[in-house]
Amino acid sequence: MYVNYERGEISFSGFVGHDLLSVEGKDGAANVEPSKGDKLVRIDGEEVLGLSEQTSLGLLGGAEDSVVRLEFTHAGPGAAKYQTVEVCMKRSCPDRPLAREARLAGLKNPSNCCFMNATIQCCAHSYPDIHNIAGTASPRPVPNLSRTDMNIWRQDAEVATAYHDLCSAITVGTSGGEVADTTEFRKIVAPRVEIVVPPHEYQVQEDAHQFLVQLWGSIDNAMSKDGGRGFMDQNARKELEANETSARKQLHRADMTQPDEYATAVELMATLRWDSDCQQKDRKLQQLMWGQYAKGIGCPKCVMWVDVKPEVYNVLEVPVPEKPKGARSKSITTLEECVTMFFDQEKADKGTKCPRCTYHKGVEQKYVLLRLPECLAIVLKRYTYKADYHTVAKNNSCVRVPEVLDMSEHVFHTNSTNQQGSLYNLTGKVVHLGVSPRSGHYVAHVKHNKTGKWHIISDEQVSVLTARDEDEAATNAYMVFYRRDRTQNNRTPQ
Repeated sequence: MYVNYERGEISFSGFVGHDLLSVEGKDGAANVEPSKGDKLVRIDGEEVLGLSEQTSLGLLGGAEDSVVRLEFTHAGPGAAKYQTVEVCMKRSCPDRPLAREARLAGLKNPSNCCFMNATIQCCAHSYPDIHNIAGTASPRPVPNLSRTDMNIWRQDAEVATAYHDLCSAITVGTSGGEVADTTEFRKIVAPRVEIVVPPHEYQVQEDAHQFLVQLWGSIDNAMSKDGGRGFMDQNARKELEANETSARKQLHRADMTQPDEYATAVELMATLRWDSDCQQKDRKLQQLMWGQYAKGIGCPKCVMWVDVKPEVYNVLEVPVPEKPKGARSKSITTLEECVTMFFDQEKADKGTKCPRCTYHKGVEQKYVLLRLPECLAIVLKRYTYKADYHTVAKNNSCVRVPEVLDMSEHVFHTNSTNQQGSLYNLTGKVVHLGVSPRSGHYVAHVKHNKTGKWHIISDEQVSVLTARDEDEAATNAYMVFYRRDRTQNNRTPQ
C-alpha cells in the first residue's frame, strides 16, 4: 500500500503490496473503499497520530500472508462517501519497501551551537514520536486568554513546528551524509528558548541540559489546551485541596512500616495531583514525556508518613558519587547506582520538622517512582557550582551506562504503576568534553534506528562509534536517553 507521511499524519495513496480482504464502512455507506488523501488513524487498533514514520510504516509491513486491519477517515477529494472505514488486508509483497531509509545527517555549527546540536540529535533519533507530535501544533482561541498569552502560545507552536522540521531533516531521507542548516531553527526558537540567540548575534556556549528543559517546556506549552498557562477555576482548586486533605488524613491513619496500609492513600494523592498537573496537557505527549515521582516525609515519633508530595518530571536528574580522594585506580560507578542514590531513603535536612508534631530528629524522606514515561531522559549531575556561580567543579567519575536499564526497584507499586513497564533500552547520549557545561564541546552518541549501530555526531561530522569514543563517554556522559522496551514489558503507559 502506498501512503504519504507528513507531520505525524499518514494519508492513503493506493493499494500496492497488499491484497484487499474486506472493507467495512462503520456508518453503513455503500462506497467504502478509501480514496487518495484519506487519513489513516489506526493500525490494528493502535492510533498512529504522532508515531514516527519508521514505526507507523513498520506496522504496515510484516511477513508474507500476514493480516493487518486499518481504519481510515475520509479527508481527501476522492469519491468515498464514508466517515470511517475499516480495511482488512493481507501482505502479498513483503520485500516491497514501505518506509524511506532512516538517515544520519550532521548539523551546522556557526558559533558554539554544539550544546544545541548534540541534544537535538539525541532527541530526534531517540524520540521521533515527540517531534512528529510537535509538528501538529495548532493553537486555538481560549476564553480569558490574554492577547499576550495567545501570542506566546503561537510562538511556542512555531518552536514546535521548527523542531519537527529540523529533526525530520536529520532523520528521514533517501540518502545520508548531508548537513542540515540550523539558521531558521535558531531564528524561530530564540524568543522562547532564552539560551539560544538569533542567527545575527554571537552564540556563546550554553548548558545542554538547560537547553533541553527549555525546549521541551516550549513544545509542551505549544501542544497543551491552554498554552501552558495551567488554568484552574477557584471551585476546582478548592475541591482539589479538600480531596488532598482527606487523602492526607487517610495517610496519617496508616502505619509507616506497613506499605499495604498507606499505598491506597499514596496512590490517591498521586492521582489527584497527576490529574491536576496534566489536565491541560496533550494526552500522547503526556504519555511520552512525563512521569511522576513523590517525596514521602516520615516521622519516627509519629510512626507514620506524615506527608507525600507528588511531582511531575520529564527529565530525571541523578547524582554522581565523588571519586574517593587519593584513589589511584579508576573508580567505576554504574548508572543504576546513581539512580539508587536519588531514590534511597535518607535523613532529611537538619532543619526539617515533622509537619504534624514538629519533631525534628531523625525525620526521613524517601523518593519513589509513581509513573514512568515512554521516553526516559536522565541527567548525570556532574557539575557543582561554587558560591560565585561562575566557578564550576566537574565530577569525572567513570559511570557505566547499561544498554538495558531496569527501574522496577524504584517503583512504588500501586494499581497505576502496575500497568507500566520498567525496562528501558539505551538510544542516545550527550557527551560533554570540558570542565564546565558552558564551555568545551558537546557530541552525540546515537543508535541508528534501522541498523542498530552506534554513531558519534560532532556537529557536521558523522562517523561510526569507536571503543575510544565509548571510553571517553564513561567519564563525560552528561545526558542519557532511554526508551521503554515494549518487547519485554508488553504493557502500555498510563
